[in-house]
Amino acid sequence: MARVHIRFRYLCNLWQQVAQETSPPQFDRWLVTYFKTLPQLGRRDRLWYGNMGFACMRYATYVAQRIRHTPMRPESYAVVLERALRDRERRAASSVEPAQGR
Repeated sequence: MARVHIRFRYLCNLWQQVAQETSPPQFDRWLVTYFKTLPQLGRRDRLWYGNMGFACMRYATYVAQRIRHTPMRPESYAVVLERALRDRERRAASSVEPAQGR
């Protein structure tokens, strides 16, 4: 459970940095640059953050299109991240089936 909190903290930091950009960056290239500043992250961590980051970008784009030209406030980004993280964790937990005893 502690790992989830650490990941969420890094993910919030990542999202806040994306939100501070004056124009939306090309996220995959921006993410590579961001990961270079965090050499302690392993391959699985980078994959997880990339997947979650893209999920957040998709969700934020959807929300922005639904609201129509209303910019999201910075505090809204944390809500988007938290919702995406909970959905992802719930799907991961439901996809793990208990081992069948013989």
